[in-house]
Amino acid sequence: MLHVFIINPAANSGTQRPGLVADIENYFHAHGGAYEIRYTAAPGEGERLAREYVQTGSPVRLYACGGDGTLHEVVNGAYGYPNAEIGAVPCGRCNHFIKAFSGYDFSSISGQVTGSALPVDLVQVNDRLVCNACCLGLDPAAAGCDLPGSLSRRMTEFYALYKARAHYFLIEPENGVPMEGGFLYLTAANCPWYGDILPCVSTAQPFDGLFDFLSVGAESRLKRLYLASGKEEPHHTIQQMTGAVITSKKSFPLLLDGEKRKADRVKLKIIEKGMPFIIPSVKTEKPPEQERQKQILFSKGRKAAPVCCEGKMKNYKCK
Repeated sequence: MLHVFIINPAANSGTQRPGLVADIENYFHAHGGAYEIRYTAAPGEGERLAREYVQTGSPVRLYACGGDGTLHEVVNGAYGYPNAEIGAVPCGRCNHFIKAFSGYDFSSISGQVTGSALPVDLVQVNDRLVCNACCLGLDPAAAGCDLPGSLSRRMTEFYALYKARAHYFLIEPENGVPMEGGFLYLTAANCPWYGDILPCVSTAQPFDGLFDFLSVGAESRLKRLYLASGKEEPHHTIQQMTGAVITSKKSFPLLLDGEKRKADRVKLKIIEKGMPFIIPSVKTEKPPEQERQKQILFSKGRKAAPVCCEGKMKNYKCK
């Protein structure tokens, strides 16, 4: 099997991960095996490179070396090809998708190469596929801040949350009661984590055949301070869905795994077991705590999202 590492040199403001290429080369020099290292040169390049390899029909593992945006591109390029398996090596500012698999060392090259692929869900958003979350109506880039570091991301998201205007949405679930009115933002979550300030959906799981849909009402700016501080607020709804159509009278910001777009109509659909995702064979020495469980912003009183791959995954076990 060919192992292809697709590296985004712009990840984490160009800092990437020190020693990544050396780690890859050292592993394969010591253990053998076919591998290639490719670099993205522009937005969308990860998708093109992924498609280039999967279309050969030969077995291939594609490792997205960057953030959630890089993984988003690789998945969209490889989807639908049974000869491909996808991995994620964290090098970006935001690597939220892999947080759903707590306790596994995604930075370990040996763990990635010897790991097992697990079928996980995706969310189809019009003609795109989302691994982590689709956010509608709120654009964290609205603050005009694009500085490195987690503090600047939090400031950006906080400012966007404070300044955002409500959008009119008509939400029509596949099975459920339609909703319409003014909403601050909506999130279709495949995983529990999203952003640094933006409320998460702690019960979302990428292997249950559903996405968790969060709708946040048109709060006053004062109440938005409570949203950012993690206090539970009444003007929200969480529903589990397999699909929905969302329309608006005007175009609205759309974030797909952090990638910015605009739309006035969105069709959401769960793609069950849509991606063979590599779970590393190496565990971290001290499994990280589920960072957002203490916040559980809009799920107070509900069960926290389980630690994946620890015998709690529906019908799956990792080898």
